[in-house]
Amino acid sequence: TLVLFTLLTLIPQVVWGQGTEITVGTHHYLLNDDGDVHTATFIGSSSQSIIKIPSEIPHEGTRYTVTAIGENAFSNCHELNLTIPSTITTIDENAFNGASIKNITVNNDNETYQSIDDVLFTKSWKTLICYPANKEATEYTITSDVTSIQSNAFKNCKYLQTLVFSSSSLVSETHIDFSTVEAYKDSKLSIRYQGVAYYQNGNKNNWKVGNGTGGSGLVE
Repeated sequence: TLVLFTLLTLIPQVVWGQGTEITVGTHHYLLNDDGDVHTATFIGSSSQSIIKIPSEIPHEGTRYTVTAIGENAFSNCHELNLTIPSTITTIDENAFNGASIKNITVNNDNETYQSIDDVLFTKSWKTLICYPANKEATEYTITSDVTSIQSNAFKNCKYLQTLVFSSSSLVSETHIDFSTVEAYKDSKLSIRYQGVAYYQNGNKNNWKVGNGTGGSGLVE
């Protein structure tokens, strides 16, 4: 696929009184000017299957560093292959709402986020942010490094059927919404910890992991 960078469309307009929205190629951004600091938030794209967010974009002679990904940024995407640059420091918790993502790749120089086996984490690996909805694996193991999971991390998962917590995992006070997971809707979702099934075969009671005092809860 040939991307014609020469055909850059820059269409400014004021949005919500918070900045200027522009389109560069197929991507949409919200510009933020704070003195000599010029940054941009990625807010969407007309591209549906491949998005490689750049680290910076041009606008009227100024270079803007792309530092954030906004709410619902990928809502129109299908089977998306997403690449996140080193400059991204903020991702809205609802950035992946409505998205059909196949894999996520983060630049190794990013100091805030990383991707491991196509799954998005914080750089410390302590928070699982997004498990791609169209990742084809049927089983996934959450390692002992993870201490929190974003509530909508597994939203709209199509293939996932079994979620396994490592024996030393401690995921506390985290509520995970599995209501849109296909296996959940078909009463086939299995969640296991230390070999024990905390949730299986349509038993929709809350389940807990860790030391039993905090724990994670299933949100229906």
